[in-house]
Amino acid sequence: MNKLFFLLRRFEVHRIRAVFELLENGERIIDVACGSGDFALLASKYFKEVYGVDISSEKISKAKKQAKDENIKNVIFDIYDVNGGLKFKKEYFNAVTAIAALAFFFDPYFIMSEFRRILKKGGVLIVEVPNLAYLPRRITLLLGHLPKVASTDIGWDGGHLHNFTQNSLVKLIENSGFRVLKITGSGIFANLRNFWPSLLCGNIIVKAVKK
Repeated sequence: MNKLFFLLRRFEVHRIRAVFELLENGERIIDVACGSGDFALLASKYFKEVYGVDISSEKISKAKKQAKDENIKNVIFDIYDVNGGLKFKKEYFNAVTAIAALAFFFDPYFIMSEFRRILKKGGVLIVEVPNLAYLPRRITLLLGHLPKVASTDIGWDGGHLHNFTQNSLVKLIENSGFRVLKITGSGIFANLRNFWPSLLCGNIIVKAVKK
């Protein structure tokens, strides 16, 4: 079983790579809830200025250390709670990414309004979330069990406050003043599963632009 697992991993498209492939080079980008900074550091090769924000001081410390170790100087990491809003001025960024983040915020509509505020007109937004309507989770619910998108603890799902399907995420994004350009997902055999991401992908990735 372990050998099969590692064999299949060779065909996996990681969510960071999947999000990155949806971006073009640009001036300024922010990765919201950046964690330990893996995506922000990758983006530093293609954007002039990169920002990463996260509520975890431990993760930001790791991100800063990694940037220092790799001598990356065009990335700025900062600690604060995005639930209170983003401190950046209006139309400051060319691109905003939120990878495995939206489910943790108290008010997704407020967060989306902040994304729109700090994006330039025509700026790109990419959001990635777990897909509650993924086929194995549908089967789990059909069998009378609670689907898990982040953990295996009964009654607790890794701190998630919200769950999303493709339709609910698209509706949130469109109602917040964006136009959806592409819907995709990541994982093993992602290229095949993207034929029907709402059913076959364990996560949903949406690329949109500010109207």
